[in-house]
Amino acid sequence: MRSTKLRIYTMFTIALFFTLVGASCNNKASVTESSSLLSQAPTGFTEGTVTSSTIRFSWTDFSADESGFDVEQCTGADCTDFSPVADSPLVANSSSYTATGLTPVTVYRFRVRSINTFGASDWLTSDNLTTSAAAVDSVVANSCSAPVTTIVDYGQRATTSTTLAIRGAYSDIALSPLTNYPGVVFRETHTVGAASIKYMYWTGYEFKIETIASGINASYLKLVYLNTSGIPLVFWGNGVSALYGAARSTASTSSEGVWTVAALDTTSTAIRGVDAAVNDNNEVAVFFSIGSNLASGTKAIICTGSCSTMSTTTYPTATVVDAVNTSTNSYKLGVAWCNSGSDYYPMAFYGSSANFRLATCRQADLSTCSGNWGSGIIGAVNANRVATDMYIDQTATNGTVYMAGLGAVGIIPFAMTNCATNAVAATWGATTTGTTFGAATTANAWMKMDRDSAGNFHVVANDAATILRSFSSTTANFVTGAWSASPATNYIETTGAAGLFAGGAGRGSMAVDVTGDSLLVAYGRTAAVTPISTWGNIVIAHNECPSGVGAPACASTTLGSSAASTGMWWGNMPADATGQIQKTSAALPNVSVATTSTGVPAIAYVDYSVSGTADPILGARLKYAYRDGATSASNWEISVIGSGSAPQSPSLAFDSNNLPWISWNETPSATVPLRFFLATNSRTDGSGNWTIYGFPSYYAAGAVTAQPIMPQSALAMYEVSGVKKPLVVTMTSITAAASREVRAALFDPVTRQWQNNKQIATFAGTATVGGAFLSADADSSGNVAIAFADLSTGAGQVNCSSTARCVRFAYSSNGGSTWTATSTSGIVNGAFEAPIVKINPVTSRPALAFLDRANGQVRYKYCNTALSGCTSSTNWVDVGIGIVDAGTGISGLAEATNYGVLSLGMSFTNDGFPWITYPRGSTALTNPNLSFSYIASAAGLFGTPAALYTNPGAGSISTPLAATANNIALSWNPSSARSSETGSLHTAFVGPGNFLYMTSCGD
Repeated sequence: MRSTKLRIYTMFTIALFFTLVGASCNNKASVTESSSLLSQAPTGFTEGTVTSSTIRFSWTDFSADESGFDVEQCTGADCTDFSPVADSPLVANSSSYTATGLTPVTVYRFRVRSINTFGASDWLTSDNLTTSAAAVDSVVANSCSAPVTTIVDYGQRATTSTTLAIRGAYSDIALSPLTNYPGVVFRETHTVGAASIKYMYWTGYEFKIETIASGINASYLKLVYLNTSGIPLVFWGNGVSALYGAARSTASTSSEGVWTVAALDTTSTAIRGVDAAVNDNNEVAVFFSIGSNLASGTKAIICTGSCSTMSTTTYPTATVVDAVNTSTNSYKLGVAWCNSGSDYYPMAFYGSSANFRLATCRQADLSTCSGNWGSGIIGAVNANRVATDMYIDQTATNGTVYMAGLGAVGIIPFAMTNCATNAVAATWGATTTGTTFGAATTANAWMKMDRDSAGNFHVVANDAATILRSFSSTTANFVTGAWSASPATNYIETTGAAGLFAGGAGRGSMAVDVTGDSLLVAYGRTAAVTPISTWGNIVIAHNECPSGVGAPACASTTLGSSAASTGMWWGNMPADATGQIQKTSAALPNVSVATTSTGVPAIAYVDYSVSGTADPILGARLKYAYRDGATSASNWEISVIGSGSAPQSPSLAFDSNNLPWISWNETPSATVPLRFFLATNSRTDGSGNWTIYGFPSYYAAGAVTAQPIMPQSALAMYEVSGVKKPLVVTMTSITAAASREVRAALFDPVTRQWQNNKQIATFAGTATVGGAFLSADADSSGNVAIAFADLSTGAGQVNCSSTARCVRFAYSSNGGSTWTATSTSGIVNGAFEAPIVKINPVTSRPALAFLDRANGQVRYKYCNTALSGCTSSTNWVDVGIGIVDAGTGISGLAEATNYGVLSLGMSFTNDGFPWITYPRGSTALTNPNLSFSYIASAAGLFGTPAALYTNPGAGSISTPLAATANNIALSWNPSSARSSETGSLHTAFVGPGNFLYMTSCGD
């Protein structure tokens, strides 16, 4: 089974505080008598936030009678020449200090002792502490000319999920020539607009999964590898009139790849039976049939150079192979290369409307194959002919051609001694027909033939729609020996129901690992298999001993007492149970990004994939992902936070010691109260204990009002003298009218008490009552700003300038002890969505980015006065005309099901220039992607939007499908954070495959 390779940490302790915690003791020792009158020495030196010019550290104060603390520092590894810091001695009861004015990338040591009128305690001395590299110019660092995107979490769907897509109706499996590891390509079918083609490959310790293309209902998939580079190539038809090809940017190793997709043929009808083969010169032959009973029914595309570049230049126009009518349904074809001793020539084996046929293009210049294919009949007239395959040993000069095709009563093997032979009078000579095996229903949807290291052949084929079985030649003689079938007790698959896809509705494949003497099969199960999610539909089966009856590797002593002499199938494991990080209907915001003081990104998010209910909110998991390294190639460490049954709206921030804090709400029902929570971990990477505290106010039971109203949380770090405390802002909207409000409270991590529990705003209006898109930000001067959408309409609306909606603003400069908020007029009036607020680090003034759905625009405004004047709409102005992007395509997303996915990311550079990231929908000017735009100078405007991450496309690639609720080709829930230390920009989002992605610039 696929290994996620994620560190999922068990939560050892959860502390839930649903009411105010009582006063705690001060943790100081009581000194009643002592042999010394000196103060007790401090203990527990702890390193906190480190930047290029500052180091923050803390200690535990165990003395009860100190008058202050001496703090000293020295420079250099293991230095001893300490001298007092500028602020020494510190006042009594101090427990932390921030050393400033330090040099980047320099080692320092610090020491602390308590003092009183009788003298000083022993010193508490630190280890060597090193400042980080100097901050870079953030505009340069984040030009984003080469953003890097990685997959953070694939998700892992529950076995009882009712929202599982059908996977593997069409699939193929092959072995990498570089590693001998398997790769699998398969189709995922979902709601229109969300179909995709995926590629899964083994790295030696785990399977990785990539999305090749989204929005494509692919059929007859074929996977091959270039022999020298190991680059995978995929070919498929779209079921209508186009043949596509895709090439990966690199070989399948442990790194993420980029797929290039191209339409190679758009002139044919109902493309079927796509097959491809690569020769030792890395030339590629692609062979396919056209519809059913059509003249000129088989075509080929030959690539003779630079085949890792997928285009109509390297893969030129398809040429007709055979002008006779194809079989009624050509589900599987065969193609191979003949080695002439000096060059390679393509050959194809297929079924016509009357016979099996073999074709070759024996031309010195393969570009002249058009009109120069020789073809002829193999064997007598037969019924069926829907599946064929072939094999030629490329190491042999003019080697034997081995063929197999489904006839009237089973699979017929054919052999032709010399592949240099040409057809005579439309009939191939020198061919031998072998013993038929299987039945009339065997391979009536697909089959695959291959050869092992001992020279024995193996065929895997479906049998009707209920059974999948294998056949092995008992000797190396292809046509004279008998073929053994897997016994009834050891079928590859026998579901007892219509568990396999019927002809024309699916195809699987097989690969022989000659090194490990094993056989791998990939295939799909239909929805008839219950529960389908247990298997993920796409399945990999494995046989340890493909070498035939009586082969030593197949002895029962090797495989166990239940094994038969013909070998034993085992595993039939689900190949892909991933996806659905994001709920695919009535979507809610579920991604939040923050960076540590040293620039390391982390993500708090909700994983819906683990839910086993019809509503994936129930049973979803709250997760925390931390990138354990300084570059995009670093590993992600993931831990699960022990929330209740329905976590929503996480918000992430780091404190002064780089410890993560996450706020969220638990979605209520008619009988469950709405509650908000706050969690922190004892380690930055989330590997310690998660401790959870309940917000001091929670709300009566009552179902949440329908979207777009959304209860949400937002977390900001209130900062005073370098010390940060989490301030949680909540927005509620349930059926109880008295509970519709915006409220905030400050949490003290030392006393574990909530403070300043204050109501900020309420909602009114008879038509629609409530809010959405709560956002909060804080600066280092103790200011906290919030913004949210007030969706109230109708009579009684008093908070917006009209009966329409508005965006409202509030701020506090004292940790939420008091709030000043807009009241009778919003700062932006109208039906605008997804407001996100940030405080400019240079001007200390807030700015706002938001969406105008009606006009398909991303907008931006900023407050042009001091914070106290920002509650008036007259002080919010545009940059230029206020439009960041006028072609976002968001107007195609229906509000009822997509309101929650229309998030924005916004950050400021150290120079105070805004950057905005946002989803560019499929009705935009370009294909769906994650876009960004920014201002690069003090007098500048927002530049031309550019792509941070571009999806392969949808529909016919060049013409994306209209946006739908389930179109995961979009970049859902983007959230951005920038490192003030390094200037790097990090944006997390839910993208193709419904995986969680991170795109980084400036690492």
